[in-house]
Amino acid sequence: MSFWPRLQTTGAKAPARAGRALVGALILALAAACAAPSTPVTASASAQAADPASDPATSTVSVSPSTATVPVGGVSVPFTATVNDPTNASVTWEVNGIVGGNETVGTISPAGLYLSPAALPLPGTTITVSAVSAADPTQSGSATLTLTATTDPVIVSVTPAVAAVQAGGASVPFTATVSNAANTAVSWQVNGVVGGNSTVGTIGSTGVYTSPAAPPAQPTVTVTAVSVADPTKSGSASVTVSVTPPAPPTISGTPAGTVAAVQAYSFTPVASSPRGAALTFSIANKPSWTSFSATSGQLSGTPATTDVGTFANITISVSDGTATASLAPFTILVTPAAPPTIGGTPGASATVGQVYSFTPVASSPRGAVLTFSIASKPAWASFSPTTGQLSGTPTASSVGTFSGITISVNDGTATASLAPFAITVTAISPPTISGTPATSVAAGQAYSFTPVASSPRGAALIFSIANMPSWASFNTATGQLSGTPTASNVGTYPSIAISVSDGTASASLAPFTITVTATASPTITGTPTTTVKAGNAYSFTPTASSPGGGTLTFSITNMPSWASFSTMTGQLSGTPTAANVGSFANITISVSNGTASASLPSFTITVQAGTTGSATLSWTPPTTRTDGTPLTNLAGYNIYFGTSSGSYTTTIPVTNPGLTTYVVTDLPGGATYYFVMTAVDATGVQSAYTNVASKAIP
Repeated sequence: MSFWPRLQTTGAKAPARAGRALVGALILALAAACAAPSTPVTASASAQAADPASDPATSTVSVSPSTATVPVGGVSVPFTATVNDPTNASVTWEVNGIVGGNETVGTISPAGLYLSPAALPLPGTTITVSAVSAADPTQSGSATLTLTATTDPVIVSVTPAVAAVQAGGASVPFTATVSNAANTAVSWQVNGVVGGNSTVGTIGSTGVYTSPAAPPAQPTVTVTAVSVADPTKSGSASVTVSVTPPAPPTISGTPAGTVAAVQAYSFTPVASSPRGAALTFSIANKPSWTSFSATSGQLSGTPATTDVGTFANITISVSDGTATASLAPFTILVTPAAPPTIGGTPGASATVGQVYSFTPVASSPRGAVLTFSIASKPAWASFSPTTGQLSGTPTASSVGTFSGITISVNDGTATASLAPFAITVTAISPPTISGTPATSVAAGQAYSFTPVASSPRGAALIFSIANMPSWASFNTATGQLSGTPTASNVGTYPSIAISVSDGTASASLAPFTITVTATASPTITGTPTTTVKAGNAYSFTPTASSPGGGTLTFSITNMPSWASFSTMTGQLSGTPTAANVGSFANITISVSNGTASASLPSFTITVQAGTTGSATLSWTPPTTRTDGTPLTNLAGYNIYFGTSSGSYTTTIPVTNPGLTTYVVTDLPGGATYYFVMTAVDATGVQSAYTNVASKAIP
């Protein structure tokens, strides 16, 4: 929902002009909301004036400038009104009939400074700036404004930024550069005075500043260029006016006196202006093969072979616009281009099947690109014109001498060559293989043999075998023959031959024989205990070995049900109970090495009935806690015991706190038992262990 404000006026009625202005402002404000912001708005100027011939007392008003183009966004344009009434020359400024304007069409100050609106009004809207005479409001003058979309702000710069000049009419030319404006014209000022004056110096429309007859009170004055398109934008420079001439610039540097043909030449002098003025360089007798920079003073170029000779009286000068300084004249001697260099000692021999490679070392004193060539290249080789590398692998058909080989290098101007050389290709040496393989192995034992082989030319080796035993395996990468024969492999394996090849030639070990012999049986000894009381631990471990090697594995027959057996150690162990009383006969422990086996004589274990005993424990009930406070909620005790002190495997809870003795019964004989106790309160908190008590049960 929107609310419209109520307009209330008091006092005298406004003139018709003011009424129209109010209506016009409302219409513009509504129309501007629909305007396309990028559409420029133009208007034609109009002036309301009576006929001065019919009314001699009528005042006339004119506005300057009569037209202007300004971007939106608060850009200013100053207007001036001229009124021919000598009694009252003041005016009231309006924009489109609105005194002072508004945010839609732009505003104008009482001094005539117009500020463009933030956005373009409705296309076709007339933007008129009017000056209404205060002496005769029926008379006015106007100007037409064209509003454009926002542009980059006008930028004005002045060069040189700093200058020095002697008093008495010396001049310094300044240049103004205006950016972001179609109109690049400027007006020149000195210390804010348009055109300057005789005190601070004058400046013309072309930007040439002329010093005053005597230095001003403040010897440094400011030269300003003001944009005509946007008078609020300006650029400035400072000029120091002195009685004495300004110090001249300085220039120094030592140019190189020689350069080889087709090599780059460059020299840049070091120059400065004591007064900070802009410097301009010049040259006399510039060599034809060079270029020269008037900005930096750099002399550079690359002489051709046709430029060999002397270039004399070259003079580089620098000017700051007032004075000039020069280097001493110098000469550049262009000498013939230095030829490239090439070196290296190529190999004189090559072997069939082996890679041959030679790359010379070459350079160009002038840094030119090098190209290589070869004469009498061997047919088995290739050649790189980029690096000069000669490489290849000769075959058996290439055995012989290849002479007159010449490698050359060229830098585009000159050529250099290695001395002619020869390459002799010889036949290859075969690989070597050696080693003494074992000729016997017992069944069940591991066999392994690896020969020693090498290639004189460093080639990769591949091994092979003939008549390999069926129980063995062979590694073609190392030549290793390995395996473990079984009892079924006992016998002789003749004519085994291991060979090695380097891809071109081969070599072999002398054929050999491997005899697989039967494996000696393992041995096992030991005297097992034949009786044990129920409740007592039983253990027996035999002693075994294998003279023929091999891993031993134990086994048992007729193992007692109360015992366990280790196939790795042969240990028979367990603890019979009273239910196991009786004899366990024909127990046999055996051992095998994988090929043969051996056994202990069969034996019997008799489990005898065990004795039991009891232990009576007595104690004094606790009455206080460890902190000395009374113990009022004793709930009972825990009795702990076992056959090793400190290791209590059995627990008996005593829930009657009034007891002071307890009998532990059914303790198997043949062991000593160790007892401790703890007191327990109603919350389950236990005391520490009591002292240890013990009893042996026979």
